[in-house]
Amino acid sequence: MALSLVSCLLALAFSGGQAGTQQLIGKAGQTGASVNGASANYSTPPVQIQGRTMVPLRETLTMLGMSLGNSGGFQTVGSLQFSGTFNQILLGGSSIPLDGNLVQRGDTMFISAKLLADGIGAKLRAGEGGEFYITLIRESGGDPALPQPRFTTDKDSYGIGEPVKVEEFSFHPLGEPFGLRWSNLKPAYYKPGPVTIALDAVNGSGRGNRLTRTITITDRVVNSPLSFAVKYGEVGDTLDDNTLARPTLPRQDVAFAGPKFLFSDSPESPERVGLLYKDTFDGEARLLAYHMNNASVVARLYVVARNVSDAPATVRTARIGDTAPARVEGVLGQVTLLSFLTGRQDSRIQLGAGESALIYVSPLLAPRTGASLMADLSSDRKIELTVAMGIGEDALSTDSLLALAPLPADTNHVRGTFPSAARRFTLDLATTLPAKAIIGDPGDDPAEEGQDVLSGAKVSLSGNYGVTYEVTLKNAEGVVGAIAPRGGLYKGVVTVEEVETGRKEIVRLPRSGVLSTPNQPMIFLRSGAKTVKLGFIPASGSHLPVHLAFYRP
Repeated sequence: MALSLVSCLLALAFSGGQAGTQQLIGKAGQTGASVNGASANYSTPPVQIQGRTMVPLRETLTMLGMSLGNSGGFQTVGSLQFSGTFNQILLGGSSIPLDGNLVQRGDTMFISAKLLADGIGAKLRAGEGGEFYITLIRESGGDPALPQPRFTTDKDSYGIGEPVKVEEFSFHPLGEPFGLRWSNLKPAYYKPGPVTIALDAVNGSGRGNRLTRTITITDRVVNSPLSFAVKYGEVGDTLDDNTLARPTLPRQDVAFAGPKFLFSDSPESPERVGLLYKDTFDGEARLLAYHMNNASVVARLYVVARNVSDAPATVRTARIGDTAPARVEGVLGQVTLLSFLTGRQDSRIQLGAGESALIYVSPLLAPRTGASLMADLSSDRKIELTVAMGIGEDALSTDSLLALAPLPADTNHVRGTFPSAARRFTLDLATTLPAKAIIGDPGDDPAEEGQDVLSGAKVSLSGNYGVTYEVTLKNAEGVVGAIAPRGGLYKGVVTVEEVETGRKEIVRLPRSGVLSTPNQPMIFLRSGAKTVKLGFIPASGSHLPVHLAFYRP
C-alpha cells in the first residue's frame, strides 16, 4: 500500500502545474510511447522527414501536460508563436523558416522535435532508429499559500468505454475553504489517444493552482456509449438510444374498475367568469382540473362539492395536489404530481342534503398564469362537483359559483367524465432486451372514451392525462429502465416500488429542466428486485407519447 501511494504521488508531482520532470520517449513510425515510464499512444505516429524527427504538435504537447494558448492573434506555447494558419513561426520573437520545421499531413500538424524542445525549454536527445527523448524540467509556478489540487487515476491507460476511476485529495495549506473545477474529466472515453485531465483548486477570489494528468486511451473496445450507460449510469443520467427501433413488449392487461374520472381542461384558457365543468359521482372519483387565466385581470379557480342526495353525505379527500400560480406548463404538471403523490390529506367534510361547500380555491392567478389540481375523492352519497373560474379579486360564494353559466369548450383540449382513472398491466422482462412499452400513443395505448356531460358529446382523452398506469414488471432483477420523450417536451414523475426489497422511490422526470431529446432516454430505474411496480401518470402540460425502455447490462 505504501509503495502504491508513493507511486501515485510521484506521478502527480510529474504532472503539469507542479515542479518535477516530464519525460516523453517516442520513436518515428511507432504509435507507442511512454511518459515518465507509463505507456502512452499517439493516434498519429511521429515521422522522419529528410533526416529530421517530426512529432505531432498537439498530441506531443498533451503528453507533456501542455497545450497551445492564444495571444495577439498567435497560438503560443513557451517561447513559440504560430500564426492562425501556421504559415509563420516565431521563436523568442524571431522568425523561423517553415521548411523542415513545420509540416501539415492530413489533419495533423507536425513540428521538428528539436524546435519544439527549444521552444518549451526542454532537452532533446536522439536515440537509434528515430527514437527521441524529450525531457522537460519544470519549476514550481504555483503559490504554496493557495489551494493545492491533488488527484490520481487508478490506471495509466484504459480501453475504449472503460470506466475511469479518479481519487481526489486536494487541500488548502492554511485550512481555508476552496472550490474545485475539473476539465475534460469523463466517466469513459471513446477515441484512442492521449487524454489530459485537469483539476483547478481555487479560493474565494478565484486564485489557485492547476494539476494535470495524462492518460492513454487504447484501441481496445470495452464498452459502447450505450453499454457503458446501461452498466454504470445512475438514475437521472441519459443514454444514447433510438427507442423507435426497439421491439414493443406485449402487455398483459388486467381488467378492474378504477375510480370515475372527471377531467376539466376545456376551455383551457378562459377569458371570463363561468362554469368550466360539472358532473356527479358516488363512491370513488378522481378530479383533474388544469386551466390558465386568459383574462386581463386576476382570477381564481374554484371547486365546489354539493350533496345532491336526500340524506347527509360525507365527502372524503384521500389525496390532493396542486400548483398555482405558474406560467410554465411543464412545471404545473410535474409539481402537481409531486404534490399529489406526497401529500396525503385524508380530510372529511359533512354535507346535509342539498348542502354545498368549497373543497378547493386557488391563489389569485395573474394574467397568463395557471392552476393545476388533482384530487382523489370519495363519498357515500351522490355528490356534484363544479369547477369554475372567477374573475377579479373578490371571492365568489358557493351559491354564485353554482349559478354560473357553462363556458363553451375550446377546440384543442378536452373536458369530460371517463369510466376509470387507472389502468393496470404487466410486462414480463424475461425476454430479449432492449425493448419498450408505449404510453400515450393511440395506436398502441388506446385513449379513455367518455362524455362531456355539459354538451352531451362523446370525447376521447388523448394521451390519458391524469390516468394512473399501474405497471408490474416481472423478471426485472438487474434491469435498467429509461423514459424517452417521443411527442415533444416532457416533465413528469414515476413511482418505483421493489416488491422483494421494499424500496420505494418517487423519481422526477427529469430531475431538472425537461426531457426534450427523443434519442436520449433518461434512466429512472436500476432494479434490485425480481418484481417492480411502477406508477406512471401522464403529466398535464407535457407531450405524449413516451416510451418506457428496458435494458439488461
